[in-house]
Amino acid sequence: RLLHENFARLLEAKGDLKEALAHWQRVIESVPHHPAAYYQAGSVLFFLGQIREAQAYFDRALGLKPNFAEALNGTGLCLASQGNLREAKDFYARAILNRPEYLEARLNLAGVLQKEGKGDEAIAQYREVLRLKPDYWQASYKLGIELARRGKDSEAEGCFAHVVQLRPDYASGHFNLGVVLAQQKRMDQAIFHFREALRLEPANRQAQQYLEAALKRLENPVR
Repeated sequence: RLLHENFARLLEAKGDLKEALAHWQRVIESVPHHPAAYYQAGSVLFFLGQIREAQAYFDRALGLKPNFAEALNGTGLCLASQGNLREAKDFYARAILNRPEYLEARLNLAGVLQKEGKGDEAIAQYREVLRLKPDYWQASYKLGIELARRGKDSEAEGCFAHVVQLRPDYASGHFNLGVVLAQQKRMDQAIFHFREALRLEPANRQAQQYLEAALKRLENPVR
């Protein structure tokens, strides 16, 4: 069993998901009451796009361990991918209830809350994630998006600046930082970040358009 588990994890890390799945299924065959193996197999199936099959494995994991936070979160992902946001939210909330420090579930819950138009609740979740793990750059990025959407450019700037500090190779972080800087009429800095976004993603047409607009505003400032 341990040999198959270790090999499955190695294959997942290499991106060989189909072979990884085969090894997780062998673990299940040898230890049919192993909830973590069902969860792992379900996760691989989810990433392979086989949502219903993944859900069946998460169900088996929860049948063996009803408060299994990872399987609850996995079920939420399956439901959300099928548009069942209300049910997905309930599963994320259950995962958090059983493991309050489970940051991925909090991030997923916040994403559903945003889609439901519950921005204040989403912001609270993102802030809690960052309180628990300040270098969780994905939470900082998504918090910045919500703050920028509300016109809170200065606060959003702090979030996106934190993102590019942690992930200087993330083009979207540079692009959105450029946008909120341009909103504050700080064109020199905005241009730098639009150029960084384009260096990282040369085909990013939106960054190119924003760069051209920022350069024009710098040449012809609005009085």
